[in-house]
Formats: sequence, C-alpha cells, structure tokens
Amino acid sequence: MNEPTTINRAVRPRMSAKRMLLIELAVVAALAPLAYITLGTGRYSLSFESSYGAQCFPWRAYLVKRDAAATQANLQVGKIVTATINSWAPYVPSGTPVAKFVVATAGDRVEVTDTSIRVNGGASLGRLEATAVYRADTHVATKSGTPLQRRSLQTFTRTYQVAPGEVFLMGASPLSQDSRYYGTVASSAITGEVVAVLW
Repeated sequence: MNEPTTINRAVRPRMSAKRMLLIELAVVAALAPLAYITLGTGRYSLSFESSYGAQCFPWRAYLVKRDAAATQANLQVGKIVTATINSWAPYVPSGTPVAKFVVATAGDRVEVTDTSIRVNGGASLGRLEATAVYRADTHVATKSGTPLQRRSLQTFTRTYQVAPGEVFLMGASPLSQDSRYYGTVASSAITGEVVAVLW
C-alpha cells in the first residue's frame, strides 16, 4: 500500500482569455528551441493546462513524456500523469485529455466524503466541492438541453478499494473534475507522464 501524497490546492486567479492566449504564445515562442530538440523525437509533447471544468494545477505549461507503456508499468503515488478519459461521461466528455496526480494505486483504500479524501486512513487530500458538482451538472444540462439536475455531495460519498489495473486520480484544484466524483480510471487510459513544469 502507498503513503498518501499532499496536493497543493492553490489556484491562480483567473485571467482574461486574450491575456492568457498572449502569454501562452509567448511561452511557446520562448520554448521553441527546446521543442525542436525534444519534441522532434516524438517522445515528448508540450501541453497547456486547459482541463474541462477548472484549472487543475497552479501552472499552465508542462512537458509530457509520451510513453504510455512505460508509464502504465511504473505508476506511483505522487506522479503526475496524462490520460484520455472515456469513463466519466456525460460530466466529462469522452476522449477528454487530462493531467492529474496519481493518489492511489492497486490495493489502496480511498475514503471519499464531503469533508475529506483519505487514502489508507492518512491525511486528507481535499474534499468534495459543491461548486465543482454544480459546474458539471450545468454543463450536462446546457449540452443536452434538459433541465438542470442538481446532485448532492452525498451522491459521491463512498469507499473505493482500488483494483489491479486501476488508479485514483486527482487534480490540485478543489474544482478539478476527477476520481473523487467519478471513480477510478483504468491504467490503460494513461498516456504519459509530466516530466517538467515549464510555467
């Protein structure tokens, strides 16, 4: 069993979309030489934080090593991995790429309540957030053209025993859409590992 990891819950203030685009373009231009050297091999990709629902991390750009087989074979608590999510629909659209912390792996017990998220009885890693649930519910209602169906936090209160071939993923933001709401993710959905934070 694994020791729980600490998740930094700091969230940067939101910027205007235009300002964020200009900053991201400046970062891309500044990183062009690095991109030529590393991305040209096809083993790395430059990713920008644009997770569905909310910013998941307090940074915006990171370098991803695209080696799904190696990452899946060496999943460890505390790593930041990328994944393609297909099992959280309709609240997170199928095929959504995400980057999240691995907080539990096979054999770990995760207790999810409205006041805490605990792995193997350790320190709390966060909690359920009503705002995150409301955003997801609003997204589904808007997309489907149906009346808003509000889910209570008690809907998500449960205990997971992480099975072989599964991981429990969380973002650093309290508003992140992740395993605390939608359950474990198959290890086969993992596509790579974040190896460097660039900005």
